[in-house]
Formats: sequence, C-alpha cells, structure tokens
Amino acid sequence: MLAQPDRKTIVSFRGNYSGKTPISLSLSKHGTLLTESDREAFRPYYANLEYIDLDEPGCESRLKTVLNRPDVALVWLELIQGAECRPIPDSIIELVHRCKASGGYLVGIDEVLTGGWRIGGDFLVHRRLALNVDVSAMAKPLSDMTVPLGVALVTDDVYRRAAARNPKLVEKLTRHYRCELSAHIALNALSGCADPERIVTATRLQEMFAEGLRRISAQSRIFAAVSGEGGLIRLTLSRRWFPFHCRSALGCALEMALAELVLSNCGVFVPILRFHQRIFADEAELREVLNRLERGTRQVRPVHVYVNAVRGLLTYARRARYFRSAVDWATE
Repeated sequence: MLAQPDRKTIVSFRGNYSGKTPISLSLSKHGTLLTESDREAFRPYYANLEYIDLDEPGCESRLKTVLNRPDVALVWLELIQGAECRPIPDSIIELVHRCKASGGYLVGIDEVLTGGWRIGGDFLVHRRLALNVDVSAMAKPLSDMTVPLGVALVTDDVYRRAAARNPKLVEKLTRHYRCELSAHIALNALSGCADPERIVTATRLQEMFAEGLRRISAQSRIFAAVSGEGGLIRLTLSRRWFPFHCRSALGCALEMALAELVLSNCGVFVPILRFHQRIFADEAELREVLNRLERGTRQVRPVHVYVNAVRGLLTYARRARYFRSAVDWATE
C-alpha cells in the first residue's frame, strides 16, 4: 500500500488458502475456511477487497472490469490454490498479465505452499510464467518446517516507491523483524537443498507419487481424480456419489469422514485429502504411503463414507450439547 498510495483495492480469488496470520485473516472473510463460528471473530476485515469466484459464470468478464478500475492496488493469488490444489486457469493469469500495464496495479503471489522446489524444479513457481510479479510471500520451506518463519519479497521498484513514501516505516519493516536464529536455520535448510541432482530426484519422485495416486483413483469407487501438481496434490471425491462442493458444509464433512477412514484403514494422515509429503521425501517412504493407500481404500464404498460422516456429526452434536450444559451449569 505504501508503493500505491493513491489506491486501496485488493483483488483476490475465492478459494485461496488464506492462512492464520492477522493480515491473511483480515482478507479471509469470504475464503475457504469460513465457518459460522468465525464470521465476526476477526473484525475489522479489510474493507476494499474484491473477491473473484472462479466457479461463477462470467468471472473473466467481471475480473477484466475490476482490473480496469483506477483504484486497484494489488492482485493477490495462489497459482495453485492450497485448499483444493486447483491451479488458477491460464486464461485468468493471462488476463492479469495483459491488463497489468494499463491497470497500473501490482501482482502478488503466495508461494508459501508452492515455493522451495515443491512444484517441479523451480524454487519459485511463478518464475516459469510470463507474469511480472512484484510481491511474493514464502514461509515453510525456508526452515524445513522446524520453526515459524516467513518472508515477503518485493522488487527494487516496489521497495523504492514505498521508501519514497515513508522511509522510516520501510526501514523498520526491512530490519525490525529479522532474527539471526531464523536466518541461520534458513541458510542451512536452503544450502542443503540446492544440489541440482537432488532437485531432479525430488521432481522425479513427485511425479512417481502423483502417478501412483492417479492409479489408486482410477481403481477406486470413491475417488475421481488427482488435482494439483508436484508436491501439492490431493485426491478428489467422485461427483457421482459425492455431488457436494468441497467448500460446502456437507462436502467438508464427507471429506473429513473419508480422511478419518483413511487414517484408520491405512495409517496415513491426509486432512482435506491433501498430501503433505516432504519436498525431498524418501522414495521408500512414498512407496509405502502408496501401498498403504492402495490396500486400505480398496474395499471402501461410498456408503462407508456417509455412515462415518453421520457418526461423526452425531458425536459432535452430543459433545456440543454436553458443552452447552456445562456452560449453563457454570453460569448458574
């Protein structure tokens, strides 16, 4: 916002993973993780926010109209949306790129889940695109998931424009949050990963694992396909038996019920059916996961998922009723 002092609007896309930091929560009122309990929990939400729903008819036309407005400061997106592992369509990325020069906005890419060689052999995924990126965010791969660590990367142009507006604040943002321990951990984590042969091997294993998941999906009555790319992939439910969107309450309940079945039958933890394998995972480890999934899901039928979902909802209702009774007793 310092680099774009006369503009206030941020454009983002419904389905972004959002996250749990204060800044991302302020942009997440209409995000994937919205539930009844947190509609008002994180106010004030950022006021000048335009959400684009990629599932709505005419979304490209609406996006083009929004991008041509003179108040748009930033377009913020995940190239592969973290919750559904759904790539942003090429036509949307091309539209953002095509309108950027005339629109005058900045483009920001969330690389928290895609950066650090998680997708193919690129450290940052957006480098493979013909898209001029001004801001990028990274976190998890910088420390091998050992400590909370995040960075925001900006171009020299954005830095100079922001510094011209408020040099003291830019200096504070640049230096105040630096941590020598985090920098030391990040340096060692990145130094150990930058071997070209290791990156080639990781890319090969990512494709091997994805191919194994596609094979399991093709043989299953409950899975339809595999979405995502590289090390950011998930299994999707068959629309024939599960016609509910994964962002709906019922769709989310069914996915959680299936994840519980996978955990109990296979000993594999896959929340929201998304895999969190290490970027430089061991081949034997990945093959063991595939073998367990293949054996453990072979006999699972749609009815098993529905029964487990009902069981879970009843358990939740009993616990909620017990909790309310306890609160009433304590209040009295």
